[in-house]
Amino acid sequence: MSATLLIALLSASSLSGCGAPEPLRVGVKPFAEQAILGEMFRQLAVAADQDAAPLVACEDSWDCQHRLQRGELHMMVEYTGTGLGLIGAEPGGGLEEVRAAYSQLGVSWLDPLGFDNGYRVLVTAWDAEAMALEGVSDLEALDTLTVACPPEFLRRPTDGLAPLLRRYGLTLDAEPLVIADSAERLRALADGRVEVAIGYATDGAISGQPLVALDDDRGFFPAYEAVVIANDIRLQERPAIDKAAALMAGRLDEATMQSLNYQVEIQGYDPADVARSWLLEEGLLDAEAAGDKAAALGLVVDPDDGLGGMVEEARLAARAAMPDQPVRELEGDPLAALAGGEARLAVVGAERFFRRTRSGEVVRDPRAAAAAVLGVRAVHLLRPPGASGAPASVGVVGRASGAAGLAALLWDAAKREHYADIDALLAAARGGEIDAALVLAAPGDAALSGALDGLALTEVPPPGGTDLAWLRPARIPSGTYPGQRAGVDTLSAQVVLAGATAEANALVSGGPAAALPSTGKPLTAAEAEALAEALAEALGALEMPDPVLPAAASPSAVAEPPAVNEDVLDTVLNLLVILFLGWLVSLTVAPLSSEPK
Repeated sequence: MSATLLIALLSASSLSGCGAPEPLRVGVKPFAEQAILGEMFRQLAVAADQDAAPLVACEDSWDCQHRLQRGELHMMVEYTGTGLGLIGAEPGGGLEEVRAAYSQLGVSWLDPLGFDNGYRVLVTAWDAEAMALEGVSDLEALDTLTVACPPEFLRRPTDGLAPLLRRYGLTLDAEPLVIADSAERLRALADGRVEVAIGYATDGAISGQPLVALDDDRGFFPAYEAVVIANDIRLQERPAIDKAAALMAGRLDEATMQSLNYQVEIQGYDPADVARSWLLEEGLLDAEAAGDKAAALGLVVDPDDGLGGMVEEARLAARAAMPDQPVRELEGDPLAALAGGEARLAVVGAERFFRRTRSGEVVRDPRAAAAAVLGVRAVHLLRPPGASGAPASVGVVGRASGAAGLAALLWDAAKREHYADIDALLAAARGGEIDAALVLAAPGDAALSGALDGLALTEVPPPGGTDLAWLRPARIPSGTYPGQRAGVDTLSAQVVLAGATAEANALVSGGPAAALPSTGKPLTAAEAEALAEALAEALGALEMPDPVLPAAASPSAVAEPPAVNEDVLDTVLNLLVILFLGWLVSLTVAPLSSEPK
């Protein structure tokens, strides 16, 4: 249905009688999904020239429903399982059962929106595999049980925390960690502060996270179908609510709702902007009324760098330091994205700032500068037991990853082999296809838990000279990995949050555009300082970027390029070749064009 027809439908209804209807009041519970859905209906009303009040924030489901029944609200979006639980009805019922039960309370359950947003009992993928957790019943075998949950989950009489524990015969070993924000709640799970987190099926924070939803193997949770509900008297005053609900019926599936929540919960977009964009895409809002969505701050990372939770820390720091800009995560070449203006921030290892030229010289890439430190990774060199000497071939994950660049810096004469993932890399090392596997990771990284099966950690001595001074000596302690009986000396490098530099040489390898000016927007000193402070608060310590790295907050952030910039030379030569070819073509075409027709 077109936006024009929708507006006609909504405009056709108004309060019968002399007075104008009160502004539409939409109640929302305190989480992102409710704000997004509430904004959709509020904006539809405004587009139809109907007066609508700002969204009415409720404390929880009880508060919203009581206000709805009293007529203080016109409508809200509720979930069938929640509705049945609040009135003590049989929790296993569906939409027809909840409609019948609420008809006596003066509340109509209208059309379902198309998705179920049930509770999920979540554990990390690591714990699920290590402790064979498949269903909620398996939690009984844990030595300790701690949980993070939303505030309302403590109060729910039939489907909340206390009844869940009783149904499964579980006992908590500490008071529950009550966190309203879903991203923060799942972060507590990832950080190991709790063993279990309670989430929702459409939580945006779940997207892309290494989490496992345990099977509700005793059928505790009912269905939670999202449905528009309205006060009966208010619905008579505004039949447009019913029409809008019918128009929205079935349009939102679980994946779509999770994507919309992700934009608010993780990227930081305003719920009103997200709702407006979706309505526009669905043709339910005129383009003129849609407005512009807030410009996002790009945060780029190469997925082959395996930076894990550091990317999440970077995103949270960016949200805290630049609260007016949503954060959009990108994948690609980090320094190229900064220089090209596609992103303001990048998560990179220190090795990304350096490269070896064809003449063998190590130079710094002037496209980026470090703003704040996210952590440190150690060089893991994995070889068959007994192997020694410089490796003739080194395998890495990804062709353009930081590990590939580091291998070129450390062993420029070694052949480099590229693999799709760490399992394929380690299998190649065990099978003798390569002399060594190089992995950059924090000591004890879960991805390397089985790495020493058939391989051994090998010492990586400090490189000679000052070219690789940013690689600092480190030691992987004994027992860090299963079967590791002794500590191993190696190297470490910082992982930083970086921004573009003000200087203009974008070192793209070869081609006519090799030395064209950068279009990236550099970080200001204030922005760099705010990012560092946000990370210091989150990580509990403030570590400055290695002094060898260019610092975004320093006036000397950009070092002078090498005396002979080979990429500039490539660019000049390529342009001369193109001009020469053009001259040859002009000599050929000119006589032809001068002949009489």
